[in-house]
Amino acid sequence: MVKMLFILGIIVLCGSFWEFWSAYKSIRTVRHNGTQGTSAFIVMGIWSGFMFGLILFGLSFALMFPKVAGF
Repeated sequence: MVKMLFILGIIVLCGSFWEFWSAYKSIRTVRHNGTQGTSAFIVMGIWSGFMFGLILFGLSFALMFPKVAGF
């Protein structure tokens, strides 16, 4: 069971890194290709991407180290 949680934690950690990278790429794209027609809500979308990545990052460590997390 512990090995399965550790493997699941690594998968979630990879997902969090992908989310951070995706949000970073979105920032770069908006900076280089953004115009007056770019929606103002893009900032909210990028922020929520970073927050979701942060949540996944914390969840991954809670899954990999359940005794430290208090499970």
